[in-house]
Amino acid sequence: PFSGALDAVAHEWGHAVTEKASQRQVVTCQSGYQTTELCYEYESGALNEAFSDWMGTAVEYYYRGYNSNWTMGEDIKTLRDLSNPSAYTSYCSGQNRPQPDHMNGYINCSNDGGGVHLNSGIPNKMFYLLSEGGTHPVSNITVQGIGISSAIWIAYRANMDYWQNKATFKDALDGMVAAAEDIYGLNSNEVNQVKNAWAAVGIGTIPAITASASPSSGGTVSGGGSYPWGASATVTASANSGYQFVNWTENGNEVSRSATYTFTVNGSRTLVANFTVDKPIISISPTSHNFGYYYVGEVSPPRNFIITNTGTQALIIGSIYLIGVDASDFIKENDNCTGQTLDVMTSCTIQARFSPASAGIKNASLSIPSNDPDNGLLDVPLTGTGATPPTFTIAATAGIGGSITSSGSITVTQGGSQTFTIASNIGYYILDVQVDGISQGAITSYTFTNVTADHTISASFVNITYTITATTGAGGNISPSGAVTVFYGSSQTFTITPNTGYHVADVLVDGSSVGAVTTYTFSNVTSNHTIEANFAVNTYALTVSKTGTGAGTITSVPTGINCGSDCTEAYVSGTVVTLTATPATGSIFTGWSGGGCSGTGTCTVTMNSAANVTATFTKIRFEENDTAITYTGSWNTLTCLPCSGGALKYSTQTGARADFSFNGRGIRWIVARANMLGKAKVYLDSVYVGLIDLYNPTPQYQVVLEKTGLSPGNHTIRIEVSGQKNASSTGYAIDIDAFEIVP
Repeated sequence: PFSGALDAVAHEWGHAVTEKASQRQVVTCQSGYQTTELCYEYESGALNEAFSDWMGTAVEYYYRGYNSNWTMGEDIKTLRDLSNPSAYTSYCSGQNRPQPDHMNGYINCSNDGGGVHLNSGIPNKMFYLLSEGGTHPVSNITVQGIGISSAIWIAYRANMDYWQNKATFKDALDGMVAAAEDIYGLNSNEVNQVKNAWAAVGIGTIPAITASASPSSGGTVSGGGSYPWGASATVTASANSGYQFVNWTENGNEVSRSATYTFTVNGSRTLVANFTVDKPIISISPTSHNFGYYYVGEVSPPRNFIITNTGTQALIIGSIYLIGVDASDFIKENDNCTGQTLDVMTSCTIQARFSPASAGIKNASLSIPSNDPDNGLLDVPLTGTGATPPTFTIAATAGIGGSITSSGSITVTQGGSQTFTIASNIGYYILDVQVDGISQGAITSYTFTNVTADHTISASFVNITYTITATTGAGGNISPSGAVTVFYGSSQTFTITPNTGYHVADVLVDGSSVGAVTTYTFSNVTSNHTIEANFAVNTYALTVSKTGTGAGTITSVPTGINCGSDCTEAYVSGTVVTLTATPATGSIFTGWSGGGCSGTGTCTVTMNSAANVTATFTKIRFEENDTAITYTGSWNTLTCLPCSGGALKYSTQTGARADFSFNGRGIRWIVARANMLGKAKVYLDSVYVGLIDLYNPTPQYQVVLEKTGLSPGNHTIRIEVSGQKNASSTGYAIDIDAFEIVP
C-alpha cells in the first residue's frame, strides 16, 4: 500500500541494508527469535526503524533535492516527522501516543516490540538535528548541521561496521562516533556534531566546563557550564582588590596566563584561576647547598642559585654578600642579581664556589636583601668540608742532546699543575716527548693539570741532519752521489770526474755556478743543499792553411771546413775528418803537409787533439796581365770575353816581345788565333824554337805551343813579333792570351 511513496519504499530497502550488515552474526533476540539484523525490539528495534526512516529521507533528498522534506509517507499517508516526531502518534499499550523526541519521553510499550515505531522518534530527531542543525527545546543543546549526505554516510558506516544486533542508543552513539572518526578524522567537526546531536536527545552528554578561583577570596570567575562538543568556550578571571591574577591551571598544570582563556571544547575540563596577594615575593632555588669534600686550595664547580619574583609587584634586590665565620672559604661570582629589579615571574642567577683554605667543615651564607615585606633578608646556608690534599711525584728525564726543565723528581700537590719545558742543544732537535710512556710528539712544553697520580715525562733528542743531493749530467760522475746525509755543522767534499772524451763544463751549487771545478766542499752545513755537475764532450780545433802560388779550396766530411772562408773548425773528440783539396782554374794541388797527411789525395785526420794541416796549390796559368810576364815594345790590351781571363795583349810592332820566366817541366802558350794575325818568333831559354803562325780564318782560342820534358828548374820563354805573316792573313800582329806551366 506504500509503494506510491518514494521515502516509504526506500525505508523498506533500509531494512534490507540493516539485515545484510556484514559484521553481525546470527543472535537470539530478547523475544526469542534469531536474526542477523538489529533485533526488532526495544532500543535496537527503534534504531532499526529509525535507520530505515533516515534512508528513506536521504533517498528522497537525493531524488528531489530542495523539494525534499522530513516526513515519511506523505505521498500516501504521513506516518512520521523526523524534524518534529511528537506531531504524529503510534499505538502503544492500548492507545495512540505521540512519538517522543528525547529520552525523557521513552516508553516501554507492551506491544510493537516494546515500541519500536514509537521510540524511533528519539534517534529520528537526532538525525534531523545532525543533518540540519538546531537547538533541542528539552536539552537546550545546539547542534551545527553537517548536511544529510554526511549524516547518512556516517550512519550507514556505523550500521555496516559497528552496530551489533542488540545495539542500544548509546551503542548507536558510539558506533557513529567511530564511523565519523574513520571518515573525517579524530576531533573533526563531524565527530563533534554526532556527539552533540545524540546528547541533544538525551544520549550521552556534552562537556562540562568547571571554573573556580584559588584562593576563593582572590577573585571571581565566569564562563563555566556545559558546552556542545567542538564549541568555543571562554572563561574569565577577575582579581579582587589586593590580589593579582596569576594563571589558569588544570590538574596543577598551567594552561594560560591570560585572564580571558578561550579554547575549543573537546571534553569536560576543571579549570582553576589562581590569584596571589599583590606584593613582591622572593624565592630562591636551591634554598641551601652542601658542596661536599674538596682539597685545600681546590675550587669547586660553580653552583647556580636562581632568584625568582613569584609575587605580583616588582622585586628590588640589594647588595648580595657572603656572611659567616668561614665566608672567606666561599666565592661569590657571576652576580647577575645585585641591584636588579625583577618583574613578576622573572629570575636572575648568582653563582657560588667552595675553595677551602684549610681542612675542616666550613659554613657561610649568601645574604640577599630585598623589598619582600615578609622576607626582607634571605639567608642561603652554604657548607663544605676542606681536606688536606695528597702529593704526587713527576719524574722528569732528558736524553743526550737537550734538557728538560725542571728535571728530576718534582713533587706536586693533588689537583695542582706542573709545566715542563723541553729544549734541544745546538745541532740537535727534539725527537719525542713521552708522558707516562705515551708519545706526545716533538713538543717543547707540557703541562700536567689536576694531578691525581704519579707521572713520568722523558724527552729524547737526535742529531740534526741535512741532505746534500748530488747529481750529474751525462759524461762523468760525482762522488759521493745521490742524497748524502750530513750532520749539522759538519763538512762534506764532493769529487767531480769526467769520463774519457769529456770535461767538466760547470758545477752548480744550490743552483748557482761555481765554475768547472773538480772538487767542492760544503763547510759548516746548516741547511739542505744541492750540487750538480755538468759535463761536455771534448772538442779539438782543426786548422787548415793554404800555401803555394796557386789557389783552391779545402772541404771536409763531416762538414765544417770550407777553406775558402772557414779554415778552422772544432770537432768532437774522436771524430774522423776527411779533407779534400780542389784547385782553382789555373792552379793545381800539389800536396798536403801536417796532421799526418801527405800526397795529393784526400787527407784523413782523427781528432784526438788539435791539428794543423797545410794544402799547397801551385799556379800554372798566367794571364796576359800577370806581372810575371815582361813586355818590351808597344803592346795593347783587348777585351775578349772568350779569352782566358777575358782579355789579351797584342802587338804589331816588329821586334816587340814578351818574356815569361817559370819553374816547371814544360810550358804552353795560349793564343786567340784570327785572320789578321801574323807569325811569332819563339825562344826557350834563349834558344830559338821556331816561327809560329797565328793565322786562322776564324777566331780560335787554343794552345799554339807546348814544350814538355824540360829539366826541373827555372826557364824562360820569349815571344817576339816577327813582322811576317801567312799570305792569307790581313795583318802582322801577334797576341798573348796566357801561359800555362806544365808541372
